[in-house]
Amino acid sequence: MKEIFRFLTMVFVCCCITATLTSCGDDDVTPDLSEAITIVKSDLLFEASGRTGSVEIQTREAFSVELESDWCVASVNGNVISVTVSDNTTFEGRTALLVIHAGEATRRLPVQQRGMALGSLPIHDRYVKNTGERFSLYVRHDLPVNFTIDEDWLHAEMVGDSMIVTADRNPYRYMRRGEIMFECGGYESTLSIAQYDKQYVLGAYFFAGTGAGGNTQGFRFNLREIDGEYYMNFYTTDAWRNINIPIDFDEDKCEITFHSGTIIYESGSSARDAFYFFQSDGTVVTWTSATMKARIYYNAFVGTHYATLEDGGTWGGEPLVGFIIYMTRSIVTTPIIQLLDPYILWIGEDSVED
Repeated sequence: MKEIFRFLTMVFVCCCITATLTSCGDDDVTPDLSEAITIVKSDLLFEASGRTGSVEIQTREAFSVELESDWCVASVNGNVISVTVSDNTTFEGRTALLVIHAGEATRRLPVQQRGMALGSLPIHDRYVKNTGERFSLYVRHDLPVNFTIDEDWLHAEMVGDSMIVTADRNPYRYMRRGEIMFECGGYESTLSIAQYDKQYVLGAYFFAGTGAGGNTQGFRFNLREIDGEYYMNFYTTDAWRNINIPIDFDEDKCEITFHSGTIIYESGSSARDAFYFFQSDGTVVTWTSATMKARIYYNAFVGTHYATLEDGGTWGGEPLVGFIIYMTRSIVTTPIIQLLDPYILWIGEDSVED
């Protein structure tokens, strides 16, 4: 009985083995041919700046590569595939596909490049003293920064993420201006620098323009700094004496802002003098939000600092073109002076007593 059971068991095992071999021969199973291409090492992750990476492979057969992209190219040297990418001047990352063929085997590898990084603290106009100055600005970047400088007394270089700016000593008494334009990945920004000493900008000015009769008219005033605040100090006139009118003075831009409706002189409720701006259509603008700006430059021809007044905004659809000073006495308002296309001209140091 035991012999019969052993015989049947052997028959059953043999049948299973036969069935298994027969089954494997009948199924159409394709092996993983990608194993025929072995990646030894790969360097296909790139920063925004362009460079060359590589892929080293092992394969038993000759191989070819495909890379359809307008920002990277591939070349083969032995068993090394080199991939060169250009600068990514966008803020978005991008991906291309490197395809490797060896006989019937295929491997696909992503080529990835990060978007560019560019950032900085706000870049604005800057004031530097005549003694010269060196300062730095934060400019985060991963592509090269290129400089264009319009004056030979200004210099700039990148040290890490710091833009180092140097202004040479100004041997002259007059103010000078320069610009540093820096570019990174096609994005541009400009740093404007005014170099001067306040003692040669503050002081006495002649405020002038074309009067109603077509002649040049005007008056004198001092531009003064008192306890960190700036004032338009009027000289003695028939209507007022030594009056300080608050104004805005932007040191970095070397720019004065005059406000409409500024009171020059007031005595109780019976007297009020103020100047206002008027528009190109002749309408007088009295609200204080109307402004005119005067950016100071040096005029080598006349040998002094000057500025023309420009509209600080558009009011009622018309630009501001001049100003008018009104004197009010007993409800009677009389224009003292009216100037078209006004300008200011530096005429010397502050010499009027307080």
